[in-house]
Amino acid sequence: MLTENHGPFLRRIRLETAEVEACCADALRSVKLMPTTPQPVRIDRFVEKFFGLKLRFAVLAESRMGAVQFTDAGKVAGIFICKNLAQDETLVGKRKFRSTVAHECGHGLFHGELFAEKIAADKLQFLLVPGFDEFHSVGERGFLCRGEAGLDSTPKYEWWEYQANMAMSALLLPWHLVMEAARPFAAKYAEARPGMRDTVIERAWAELAEIFDVNPVMIRFRLKNWWNQALQLSLL
Repeated sequence: MLTENHGPFLRRIRLETAEVEACCADALRSVKLMPTTPQPVRIDRFVEKFFGLKLRFAVLAESRMGAVQFTDAGKVAGIFICKNLAQDETLVGKRKFRSTVAHECGHGLFHGELFAEKIAADKLQFLLVPGFDEFHSVGERGFLCRGEAGLDSTPKYEWWEYQANMAMSALLLPWHLVMEAARPFAAKYAEARPGMRDTVIERAWAELAEIFDVNPVMIRFRLKNWWNQALQLSLL
């Protein structure tokens, strides 16, 4: 019998951070898209080279920025981006476009098998989930997502969205490259007076966002409390 923790799926998968990091790094390297120095990942090319698909643009439901659809076998059949977002020429919009693509790629990397099971069960009418309509991010054959807009507000029971956000940050901000770019700021953070450390972090977020061509919210999500951890290590 399904439990609330499974949501609309037959089972819940748990992904460790290290597993997500390794899978995303391996996927980028497999198609020769892992940068050698801190710089933007070509996430649009990743869709083409890894999944063998062209990005598609569509009118999506209100507040939904991207979508991914799966075949019966759980293979990614299409990655869709909201037309309005694709046409947004602002810097924030262009970066949100990149993060949305990466979020959908995260679903493609980790959740295809879940959808293959769901589709098969739906066909046999074995899948009866009370309150299914509550899961607005899950459609009949794929996900409908808010992308980076949901970084700070994804409901805890939508664990599949949190996992896609983990993959999104790992794809756009490979950890070893982020560390290489962030270390100089960590040194400034350690040297700054306590009252000035927030200013150092704000500048770091802005500059790292420029280096990797993402919005600062992505840097905040990626590094979280890393600054204080780095400070503690510097004091050892």
